[in-house]
Amino acid sequence: MNLSIKTKALLLVTLFVIVAATAIVCFQHLHPNKVEAQNDAPLTLEISTPQRKYVQFESILIDLNLSNQTTIPITWNGDLQVGGSNMNLLMRPAHGNEIRWKGDRGIADYVISTEIMQAGKNKEVQNLINAQFAEQLFPQPGRYQFRVEFNYTDFTYNQPQNVTIVSNPITIDIDEPKGKERSAYNYLKQNYQRVLDGGNIVEKTRVLQHFVDNFSNTAYGKYIIFDLGNTYLSAKEYEKAEEAFYQISDVDFYYSKQVGKHLGELAGKLKRPSPRTKRPPDYSNAPVGRPMPAITPVRTGPVPTPIVPIYIPNANPNTTPTP
Repeated sequence: MNLSIKTKALLLVTLFVIVAATAIVCFQHLHPNKVEAQNDAPLTLEISTPQRKYVQFESILIDLNLSNQTTIPITWNGDLQVGGSNMNLLMRPAHGNEIRWKGDRGIADYVISTEIMQAGKNKEVQNLINAQFAEQLFPQPGRYQFRVEFNYTDFTYNQPQNVTIVSNPITIDIDEPKGKERSAYNYLKQNYQRVLDGGNIVEKTRVLQHFVDNFSNTAYGKYIIFDLGNTYLSAKEYEKAEEAFYQISDVDFYYSKQVGKHLGELAGKLKRPSPRTKRPPDYSNAPVGRPMPAITPVRTGPVPTPIVPIYIPNANPNTTPTP
């Protein structure tokens, strides 16, 4: 039976549609329902920074607050870390276009646990943008708008959804270092980066110690002192490591907990009864003393007879006694 050209074309189109539909069904069977969520993301991300002004080459602290503002628990999975595979950074100079820094998309060497965030709950994470990365993000002095784009997987309805949320914007001012800050900045740029790249621990120790001896009271000081303490610790120079960590034991910054932990470990290595620290003792968790109850004295032996005063009336109340 001879078929017309139109009939043949129709049959070919029908066959193509059937094959394509079958392929789609097979693909969905192998790759179950992973779709992109569009609007009304279940989780909300807010960011902040404890200070709005930094100098060039200063590490920057970013606080991230991921919250569930819905009325149901949210099951999610994602790495809430700056520089991680789930996070991109959006930068906009005061007079320029927005720049998007993509997070590391390489294969992570650890597995991120899936979490359940109850309704109305949140998760807070502090991130430190180190000096080298901060200089790439903020290459020139000036004002920048900073946002975070977070990608996570939502498993709430047993159908994995790739969700992307963007945080609120914050404004960061990057100032040009001046005076002693400028001298410290120049030394770091000329020497610190060189020893980091070189890998010579003796030279690194010398450069860090020189910086601490001369520029410890600058904006860069606490981070360089912490690096120096870790360098001495890795070299097993425990007394020098303790002295470095002791200098910043009363400073509240990103590595404060690690400083306290190192001082505790070093106290054991150096046979000290307690860690060295400049931080005053914390009595916030001390037990509250109750007032002592009134104590009634208990007498032993015979009870003394009370002395009763004797009243002697005046025989003649209207006369004055004659001397």
